[in-house]
Amino acid sequence: PNMNSDYFIDTGDTLSIQLLGNRNNTYEIIVDRNGSIAIPEVGEISISSLSIGDAKKIISTKVASVLIGVEAIVSLKHMRDIQILVAGEAFAPGIYTLPGNTSPIHALNAAGGINENGTLRNITVTRNGRVISNIDIYDIALYGKYIHNSLKSGDVVFVPQYEKMIKIEGGIRRPGLYEIKNSHEITLSEAIALAGGFKYGARKDTVFINRVTENQAKTINVLEEDFDKTTLNNLDD
Repeated sequence: PNMNSDYFIDTGDTLSIQLLGNRNNTYEIIVDRNGSIAIPEVGEISISSLSIGDAKKIISTKVASVLIGVEAIVSLKHMRDIQILVAGEAFAPGIYTLPGNTSPIHALNAAGGINENGTLRNITVTRNGRVISNIDIYDIALYGKYIHNSLKSGDVVFVPQYEKMIKIEGGIRRPGLYEIKNSHEITLSEAIALAGGFKYGARKDTVFINRVTENQAKTINVLEEDFDKTTLNNLDD
């Protein structure tokens, strides 16, 4: 199976252990509920919550110390299944049975993705009642900032509703709707950068903000020297 470096061994994983040298045997051993494996003539080895790399080292060292002249080749034969709850503004929230190396992004894909009401910028992963990570899809899609973190059985991937949205159009490289992080004020300069910056030849002296306040619409012309000082409100266009 394909594994990322942070995959941790747990109950239900199946390891293939090939002994070479004075012994020539191959065993397929399932990690038991105590997080251990038992190798014939070697004994029990606890490997629960170890990365696959560390588990290989511990098993190889143990085999070499007990069976002189024997080398152990260790690999992950079958990955355990885990159950993940995807909740909130996913297209199909629910409990999903997924492979043991599933990431939050894989879990969201299994649930059909995020619906039109869901945030792309404040997705949480909760484990044992505690938030262990926050995911910003913009960081992944726009800047390539992503670390694959494997989920564990019982984890909850939660998608809240988005809170702030602005629209950017005209002489900009990536026109469209953009979500603003909760409780974050964004300047016009930051919004322009988020949308990829101005197109070549675009006029920077004709930037307008269309804003609705107290049921009244108004248009604000912003000079270039004021881009850094002008903050945007929810639903500004």
